[in-house]
Amino acid sequence: MLGRPKDDWNAEGQRLADAGILAIAIDLPALSDPGDAKVLSGWSADVHAAVTYLASRPDVRPGSIGIVGASLGATLAALAAAADPAVRALVLVSPAQEYRGVRIDGAMKDYGGRPALLIASTHDPYAARTVRDLAKDAPGRRDTRFSEATAHGTILLARDPDVARALVDWLQATLPR
Repeated sequence: MLGRPKDDWNAEGQRLADAGILAIAIDLPALSDPGDAKVLSGWSADVHAAVTYLASRPDVRPGSIGIVGASLGATLAALAAAADPAVRALVLVSPAQEYRGVRIDGAMKDYGGRPALLIASTHDPYAARTVRDLAKDAPGRRDTRFSEATAHGTILLARDPDVARALVDWLQATLPR
């Protein structure tokens, strides 16, 4: 999330590790919005670099890479996943259809039939609407999960342990072992 550290993912990272899923969390390139949509969308290169790094590790099975992102991180995750066929699963927490000129609908179309889990709070109207829109008429599997917790992004995962567990369970069921 913009303005939040990768440490927000520690609890979820531990849940993934406990489930036998190797994970890496990255910080965004800056703490504030660069004010330029092209620069902002370019930040997805950092997500792609993390995927490339994981794919190069001998302890990572080919074909079993997923990306999880929250808020702006969800936008960047969608852009990176769309551009990389090695990504086999995508989880978007509190996604935005459009953020400061960067849209994800085209990226999700390019992502194609690969599975995605879309998560939002019912108290986060824009993210909830984005989840419904992305799931509607999708070319592939789009699972949705809504929470009653009043939260956005990584805060949602911290406030709703059922959603946090569902994310891990979904990745376990979706990624090849």
